[in-house]
Amino acid sequence: MKAAGRALAGLVGAAFAVKLGVLLVNAATFPRLRRPAAAPDLSGVSLLVPARDEAHNLAATLPALLAQGAGEVLVLDDGSTDGTAELATRLCAGVPGARVLRGRELPPAGAASPGPAGNWGPPHRANTLFLPMPT
Repeated sequence: MKAAGRALAGLVGAAFAVKLGVLLVNAATFPRLRRPAAAPDLSGVSLLVPARDEAHNLAATLPALLAQGAGEVLVLDDGSTDGTAELATRLCAGVPGARVLRGRELPPAGAASPGPAGNWGPPHRANTLFLPMPT
C-alpha cells in the first residue's frame, strides 16, 4: 500500500511540475499590452449629433462625446418638443467648440443626403453612449 501511495504522490507531483512548467512558459512568452504612445489629436475632427426628442438620453451620452477631445461637437436639434435643445445648450456651456444648432425637421434616417465636407467624424446619434478615451 505504501508503494502505491508513493507512486500516486509521484504522479501528482509530476502533474504539478508539468502545470508549473506550462505556466512559466506562458508567463515568459505571452504578449503584453503596451500603453499607447499618445492620445490621437482630434482637434481637426467635428462630431455631428442629430438629436430629435432625445432629452432622456442626452444627459448620459453628450458629456462622454464632449470628453472625446474633438475640435467641434455640433448637436443638431431639428424640432424637438421635449427640451432637447435647452438641455444640450446647458451641457455644451463652457466647452470650447461645442454648440447646438436648431434646424428644420430632417427627412427620416437613411434618406439620401450629400456627404460631409472636410474632416468629419462619423455621425453619432444622441442615444449612443461613448466612453471617454483613456489618457
